[in-house]
Amino acid sequence: MAAVHGGTATVAIRVPDHAAARQLAAGAGFPIVSTSANRSGEPAVATAEDVVASIGPRVELVLDGGRTPGVEASTIVDARGRRPVLVRAGAVPMARVLEAL
Repeated sequence: MAAVHGGTATVAIRVPDHAAARQLAAGAGFPIVSTSANRSGEPAVATAEDVVASIGPRVELVLDGGRTPGVEASTIVDARGRRPVLVRAGAVPMARVLEAL
């Protein structure tokens, strides 16, 4: 569905290290589809106020779960092939990703 993958035919799966995000998904009973909380190419955001300043008019609701524990980007790994490929280094070291797989 292009509305989810933006025409790339791929999606990223993120497991947030934030209690409010995890509780929201657990309460819903299914994964939550979302974009980043900042516009592409802009700095990461850490507060609800930052989100509103960055993308506010494009969203209907911003849930304020407090300041994020960090603003380092997520690690992105392409796991479609036989061997995982690091797409973007981030908060989780690639060695830890490989251990989890």
